[in-house]
Amino acid sequence: MNSVPPDRPTRVLVVDDQASMRLLMRTLLERDGCTVIEATDGHAAVGRAGEVDVVVMDVLMPGLDGISACRRIREQHARMPVVLVTAMDDRDARLAGQAAGADDFLTKPIDPIELSARVRVLGRTQALSERVHLERRRLQAELSVAQDAVARLERLATLGTLAAGVGHELKNLAQVVTGVGQDLREGDPELQEEGADLLERVGRHLAFLGQNLMRLGTSPSAPVGEVDAGQVVRQVVELMQRAGRLSGATVEVAVEATPPVHARALELEQVMINLIGNAMDALGGRDERRLRVAVGVGPLGVRITVADSGVGMAPDVLSRVFEPYFTTTRDSGGTGLGLPVVQQRVASWGGELGLHSESERGTEAVVDLRLAADMTWTAEPPDPR
Repeated sequence: MNSVPPDRPTRVLVVDDQASMRLLMRTLLERDGCTVIEATDGHAAVGRAGEVDVVVMDVLMPGLDGISACRRIREQHARMPVVLVTAMDDRDARLAGQAAGADDFLTKPIDPIELSARVRVLGRTQALSERVHLERRRLQAELSVAQDAVARLERLATLGTLAAGVGHELKNLAQVVTGVGQDLREGDPELQEEGADLLERVGRHLAFLGQNLMRLGTSPSAPVGEVDAGQVVRQVVELMQRAGRLSGATVEVAVEATPPVHARALELEQVMINLIGNAMDALGGRDERRLRVAVGVGPLGVRITVADSGVGMAPDVLSRVFEPYFTTTRDSGGTGLGLPVVQQRVASWGGELGLHSESERGTEAVVDLRLAADMTWTAEPPDPR
C-alpha cells in the first residue's frame, strides 16, 4: 500500500451493489475532495483494496458480503481502515463487522456530514500511520547501517588486540628461520633434516596465523545457523595462544560435547576473542594469572564461561560495562565498544550475556546460547509490518 502524502486527496473505495448508493457516496466524497473508486461486490473490493486509503462498504451484497470481504481485506492489508454501512437496527451485523475488523460504521440512510467526518478522520489517520511506518523503516535502515559500522570498528579492534602479539610472534619466528638458514648454509648434514622439520612447523604456524587473521577481517554475512561452540572456543584459544595473547597465564580449557547452537561462527569467534582479551587485560601484572574457558550444558542449551583471577570490578563499574563507550582501559586503547557489541551479537542469536565480578576476586563472563534444534531462523530479518 502506498503512503499518503499531505498534498494528495484521500482515495476511497466505495463498495455497494446498488448503483444509486455508489453515485450518492461518490458525489458526497468528491465534493470533499476525495478520489473515489467503485466496486459492485465483495470480491471486487478485496481485489482493489490495496489501491486506496479507506474502504466504505455495504454489508448486504450478493456473493461475498461486506463482513466476509472486510475480514479478507484485513488479512491482506492489516492497517486498511474499513467502514461498514448497515441498517439502523442491524445490531448483529455491527457485532459481526466488529469481529471481522471493521473500524467504523455508517447507518442507512447515509448522513452526508457523518460520511464526510468518518472518511476525513480515517483518511488522516491512515496517512499519519503510513508516514510513521515509512519513517520507522527509514530509521531501522539507518540503525542497521550504524550497527554495521560499529561492528566493523569492533572487528578492527579485535584485530588490534591480536596485532601486538602477532608482531612479537612473527619476530620470534623470523629469528628461528634466520637461524635455521644459517645452519643449512653451513652444510652440516646432521642439521639439515632437523632444520627442514623446523621450517615446516614454522610454515604451518605462519599459515595458521594468516588464515585466521584474514577470516576475522571479513564481514560476518553468513546467515544464523548451526555452530559447534566447543570447536569455536578451541580454535580461538589456539589462535590467541599462537598470537602470544595468552602469554604468562595459566590457561585451562574445559569443553564438553554439546549439540550445535544457534549462532554465526565468525561472530562467535569475535565474541570469544573479545571476552578472553578482556580477561587477559584484567589479569594485568598480578602474580597469579589464571584463565579458565569452559563449554557445557546451560539453562538455554549451551553455556560458555570465561573466568579470570584478575582485579575484578566494583559494583558501580559492573553496572555500566554494557554502556556504549564506557571503558576503564581508554589509556591503553580501550574503545568501550566491545561489550555492547558482544551483547548485541549474542542477543541477535536469541542468547544472553552476563557478567559476574567482585573487586580483587576476578570476573566471570557467561554466554548462554540456544540450541539450533530449538530455533527457526531465516537469512533475512522478518518484515516489521
